[in-house]
Amino acid sequence: LGYIGLGASWIAISMVRFGGVVLPLAAVLTFVIAVFLSSYIALCGYLLRRYFSELSTKIQALLVFPALWGLTEWLRGWLFTGNPWLSLAYSQTDGWLSGFIPIMGVFGVGFLVCVISSLLYFLVLEIINIKNRSVTEKKPAIIYFFSIVTLVLTSYLFQWVEWVEKDGEKIKVSLLQGNIPQDKKWKPEYRRLTIERYLEMTRANWESQIIIWPETALPMYFHQAKNLLTNLAGEAEKHGASVLIGLPVLNEKDKAIYYNSMVSLPGKFQFYHKNHLVPFGEYVPLKYLFGGLIQFMNIPMADFSQGGSDQPLLRAAGYAIGISICFEDAFGEDVIRGLPEASLLVNVSNDAWFGDSFAPHQHLQIARYRAIESGRPMLRATNNGISALVDNRGKIIKLSKQFSEEVVTDYVQPMTGSTPYVIWGNYPIVSGLSLLLLFFGVRSRRMGSCTAKNSRTRGHL
Repeated sequence: LGYIGLGASWIAISMVRFGGVVLPLAAVLTFVIAVFLSSYIALCGYLLRRYFSELSTKIQALLVFPALWGLTEWLRGWLFTGNPWLSLAYSQTDGWLSGFIPIMGVFGVGFLVCVISSLLYFLVLEIINIKNRSVTEKKPAIIYFFSIVTLVLTSYLFQWVEWVEKDGEKIKVSLLQGNIPQDKKWKPEYRRLTIERYLEMTRANWESQIIIWPETALPMYFHQAKNLLTNLAGEAEKHGASVLIGLPVLNEKDKAIYYNSMVSLPGKFQFYHKNHLVPFGEYVPLKYLFGGLIQFMNIPMADFSQGGSDQPLLRAAGYAIGISICFEDAFGEDVIRGLPEASLLVNVSNDAWFGDSFAPHQHLQIARYRAIESGRPMLRATNNGISALVDNRGKIIKLSKQFSEEVVTDYVQPMTGSTPYVIWGNYPIVSGLSLLLLFFGVRSRRMGSCTAKNSRTRGHL
């Protein structure tokens, strides 16, 4: 509860500031969400005690618990559409184990974090009691120490492996951060101000080959903005630039269907419609039970439709682009779906919902992790920060300040090829951890049966 509750405390901010929920109720709702997400960790602990208690403490700590942690995080990443925010592996974006990221992904690295934590724990215990021990008894401390060194050194060596290669020359990219206040974003009287601000920022950066507007930067449907976008496409073509713009798209045949989308121009308008929607923020699960919640919280544009997982990639400046909108970049297998075809990754978001909280910083860390995992630069444009250009190793090339109107411009290197994670996804890790638990589960059960049999024999004697 502490881990999830503190890490996701920013949920209450959007409820109070923009949902009209009073603070006590927002605190209760945030606590309920924390309890739900914490239940996966509780499940990890329950399974450990229920099915593996006959094993030695060291086997439980060094192998079984890390495997359970990895699998329960994987479960949290897809069950009920999934919420993998705060996965343990994100701590390694700049950490000891970052070399394993393009190989093992988020759940495999989470497993290794638990392993190395257990090794450190047992090493400290050995050091505390090492004075009064013989040379033979000091061997475990040496084993723990060199196991840690081996993991860290292996990670360091993997960082030197070139999993991918350059795809052409560097290109100039501009990320537009309009800093439109969230409480004014959808008000009709502010629409012209928003449009003029982004048009002005775009026209000042025509020398860039790709210009990116953030999520729903245009507070109007595509069909309402079609003339504006047609004119802008003509300007872009004249200057040899590509523009990616976030806006909602209404299905004109069925007014009940609308999407959170990105459109590319010039040329024929191409769309990416967001597929992995935010529960209770962009759609209502079990609408017959919770349908009144969105009306109560007065969240605009809160019943989007899914775009589908097989959408063609958008293209910009001659490159295929892997698009993710908002927290879609928290799902590693969603991001690699467009790889290895995509040479660049783009994430657009509007973290203004969460104010000056942990959320924008956590989100940037997640985006950087996806860059390392996939071996692709990540171009991240947000409404009010943090916007950033990230290279294929997760290093920040350039980033914006929060709560400021600015343009982040620099050169990025498109990449081609595949990391092991792009090739295999989560299948090897999930399969490996499952087999590990199956092996030790059977072993624990046999040990329990032997213990029970011996107890009955002693009782009989």
